[in-house]
Parts: sequence; C-alpha cells; structure tokens
Amino acid sequence: LHGLFFAVESSLRDYVRALDVTACASGTAEFQSIYSWLLPRTTLQNWAPFLDLWRNTRNTMHNNGLFHPKSGRNAAVTFEGKSYLFEVGKPCAFVDDNFVVLLVSRVRVFLAAVVESAPIVRLQAIPEPT
Repeated sequence: LHGLFFAVESSLRDYVRALDVTACASGTAEFQSIYSWLLPRTTLQNWAPFLDLWRNTRNTMHNNGLFHPKSGRNAAVTFEGKSYLFEVGKPCAFVDDNFVVLLVSRVRVFLAAVVESAPIVRLQAIPEPT
C-alpha cells in the first residue's frame, strides 16, 4: 500500500508541474494541496473524499497505526456513502483486508480518470523529475 501511494503521489506531483511549473510550490507542497489544485483542473473534484481517505490512512500508517494529524483534531471522511472516522491517538478500526482492496481498486479507476482527463491528454510531455 505504501509503494502504491508513493507512486500515485509522485505522478500527481509530476502532472501538477507539467500543467503549471509554479503551482503548489513547483509540486512540492503537501499532498492535500497537490490534489486540491489538480482535481478542479481535471474536473475530478468528486475524487477528493477518496484522496482524503487515502491520505489520512497513509498518514496513520506512518504514525505506527495511530492517527496524529498536525491539526490535533479528529477527522471524518465520507466516501461512497460510508463514513470513516479518524480519532486522534487511536488506530483506524476500519482498516482491514477488505478496506485495502477497496483502496487499491478505486485508485486504479482514479488514475485512469486522471490520465484520460483533457488537461493531461493535451500535454505534449510530462518531464521526468530531476
């Protein structure tokens, strides 16, 4: 799951830089800023809850399985009609094999939508990061 997240995050940063080299601190801003900038430009704003869910899950994994956001506040994400609660200092009870399969299956659909969006299709090239 970690490797997939990093690959997707890196790709989205590349797309931001390819569309506007100055946006999101040249693609180095926090991940939430990256997708908040990119989604409206690709008319994929409906994917924001998925990315919020995935980001909070990944950040929780990075904190030894406990949710510790910079804000210090609980977070709730509603995705596909289901609410996911992230409580400060607690593990995510909903993370299990089925949840991982859900994330992986949706990221495939999300990535296809991004690369097939008009702004990305119109790019002549997407430079490799240097």
